[in-house]
Amino acid sequence: MDFKKISNEELNLRLEKLARSERKLTHVILLHINEVDSRDLHLGHPH
Repeated sequence: MDFKKISNEELNLRLEKLARSERKLTHVILLHINEVDSRDLHLGHPH
């Protein structure tokens, strides 16, 4: 990706959008980890 062709404003907007997406994805991942933990799936057997 050639960032030199992107304006400062566009670069900031993209970064903000990516950060929001990352936070949403992290939240969903943590919800799944919590569910895996509550089912003891990390122990290798079903709950």
